[in-house]
Amino acid sequence: MSHIHMDQAKKIGISLFCRDESTIKNWKQDLKALLRGFMGGNAYRIARLDEEVHPIIFVDGRRDRWSEWASQVDRDGKSLVLVVEEGDLYPSGEDLHLVDDVLVHPFRGGELMSVIRHHHHRVESQNLEREALKAIQDLEQANAVMERILSAKTPHRYRDWE
Repeated sequence: MSHIHMDQAKKIGISLFCRDESTIKNWKQDLKALLRGFMGGNAYRIARLDEEVHPIIFVDGRRDRWSEWASQVDRDGKSLVLVVEEGDLYPSGEDLHLVDDVLVHPFRGGELMSVIRHHHHRVESQNLEREALKAIQDLEQANAVMERILSAKTPHRYRDWE
C-alpha cells in the first residue's frame, strides 16, 4: 500500500468543517482508524475547524452554505477537500472549483493517502512558485542597478539625443 515519507507524516493535520457533531465524531473515528493503519502512533492530528486550523480542511458537502465559506478562506498552504456521502450527487461545477479535492465518505485508505500526497505536492509547488517569483524580482532589481551603473559610467557624447 502507499507509504508517506516520515517528514510528511509528522506534518499531517486535518481540520473538519461539518454540519453537526455526530458527523465530526464519525469522521474523526474513521480517519483515525485509517491513519493509524498507515502511519501508526500519533503522526497526525484531527480537530474541528473552530478548535484548530490545519493545512488540510475537510468540508462537509451536506453543510449549508459551505461554498460561501470556501470562497472566503485564506488558501495559503491549505487544501480544501470536499467530502460527499456515497450516493450523493456532486455539487455543481461552480462550487467544485472552490476545492482542491473531493473525497467520498465512507473513506477509503488509498483515496485518503492520495489526498494527503496531493496536498503535499500542492504545498511544494506553491513554495517553488514563491521562490521563482522572488528570484525573478531579485534579478529585475539587479538588472535595474546594473542599468543605472552602466548609464552613469557611459560617456554622454550626444546629450541632445537622449
